[in-house]
Amino acid sequence: AEADRYDEATVERAIELAREEIAEGTRTQFTALVTDFADETAHRDLVYRRLSEHVERRDRKASDVEGLFE
Repeated sequence: AEADRYDEATVERAIELAREEIAEGTRTQFTALVTDFADETAHRDLVYRRLSEHVERRDRKASDVEGLFE
């Protein structure tokens, strides 16, 4: 049903990034989006779209610099 509309790997990655933010003491983008995704049933599709875009952007940025300074 509803759970099938969202990619589980994307949500799990967003949770990982939110945990990293919390560990670093920043609690910003991913923390807020993951919380909104869990709480905002009326706007969950919009929140998921933003969440997946941010996850994709973060992972792309990480892969762009990976191995750059080796």
